[in-house]
Parts: sequence; structure tokens; C-alpha cells
Amino acid sequence: MAVATCELSWLRFFKKDLCVKHPQPARLLCDNQATVYIATNSVYHKRTKYIEINYGTVRERIQRGEIKTSHVRTGEQVALIY
Repeated sequence: MAVATCELSWLRFFKKDLCVKHPQPARLLCDNQATVYIATNSVYHKRTKYIEINYGTVRERIQRGEIKTSHVRTGEQVALIY
């Protein structure tokens, strides 16, 4: 999610440079409910102390209103790669 968030942020800056307005937050879908919960919840979790930087990046973009995360079932995940 952190890598996808960085890519979405880059795309937003690129669109801004091209004078293309995109007022809605970008939608970021994830098939892991725990990941979506940790990214949107600002409470510190002891088990996530080693990945706090990645979730901090995602959480910061959510709070700014740049992205919106939601859960998608694994079978419906478009970007699923085997």
C-alpha cells in the first residue's frame, strides 16, 4: 500500500503540473482488511512498530484527503498477480 500510495501521490502532482484538476481523493483498494484498518487507524499498535513508516505514509495521505482506502475481496482484486 505504501508503494501504491507514493505512485498515486506522484500522479496527483503530475496532473497538477498539467493543470488537470482532480478534487476527489484517489481510491486505493486492498484485499487485506487488517492493512486497511491499520492504515486508517491512528492508534499505535505494538505489533506494527517495524512497519510504522510505511503505514505512516499511507495514513498521512488519508488524513490530507489525497487517497481513500477501502477493502476489496481477493477474488475481485483487479491487480491480483499470481
